[in-house]
This record gives sequence, C-alpha cells and structure tokens, in this order.
Amino acid sequence: MIGALARGIFIYGNGDGIFRSVDAGKTWLKVSAVNPQTRIPVFFHGVHYLGSANGLLASRDLGATWQESGKVDVWQGPFFGPNEKEMAVAGKQGIFLTKDAGLTWTKAADLKSGSKGFSFNPNWFGCYAWDPVNGVVYASTMGNPVFRLALPRAPE
Repeated sequence: MIGALARGIFIYGNGDGIFRSVDAGKTWLKVSAVNPQTRIPVFFHGVHYLGSANGLLASRDLGATWQESGKVDVWQGPFFGPNEKEMAVAGKQGIFLTKDAGLTWTKAADLKSGSKGFSFNPNWFGCYAWDPVNGVVYASTMGNPVFRLALPRAPE
C-alpha cells in the first residue's frame, strides 16, 4: 500500500504496519502497527481511510495517527454514500454497510461467486463499486463481465 496524503507527505505499508514520510520519502517513521489491506488511502471530508483485517482505519492528521473502528474485514473501500457516516466495504466475508461512520457494520451481501475459472476475491483483481442511491454493488474481475448485485434496503 502506498499513498500521497499531501505535498511531500506519503504513507506506505509493507506487512509491518504503516510508515509515514514528511520529507518526500527521504526518511520514514512507523506510525501504526496495524497492517492495511486496502491498496490506496481513500480521502473524504478531510479524513484519510484505510482498511484492515479488523476494521476501518481513519486519520484526521495526514497519517500521523490512525484510529481503528468497528469489526469488519476490509479489502476494498470504503465507498461513501451521501455523507461520511454511510459507507460500504468489501472483504472476504462479503459486502458490509455502516450508517454510523464504521462503529457498527451490517452484512448486506455475499461476494459474487466466480464461474468459468475466475474469482471475485476482493484482494485479487476483484473490482467493486457501490451505488448508494439505488442500493446496488457492481463487481467485475480481470476482463470478465460486470455483475450487478441489488442490496436489500436497510431499515431507516
């Protein structure tokens, strides 16, 4: 995982936590022991997000510190709805939704089953996108067709 958070401020993960540079990569400091599973930080409303095996990581200070919330396995996402509280993530257990900024997660769907020798594994060439307006997740993988998965409507 690597990410550019601001001019000259980078983070990366190599399986030994999250490292941060404030001098364009000349020096690096370990800022978290948590190993991100997502490949690129997501930036939304002033916060950077990464996913881990145990929850969603958030940094409000350009990666100097990271807070983990909720109990969910995140390989892709978060994908945001109309605000910073509504998100979807994809992990090896399926698609999960939150309406409270990641404190609690509800499983919305299983991952698409592979066929014809390909897999929708979220960490191996699986691509997911969430349409929160219509309650749909789209999935594709390595040159195969896109699948549309309608999610059940969550109670308001």
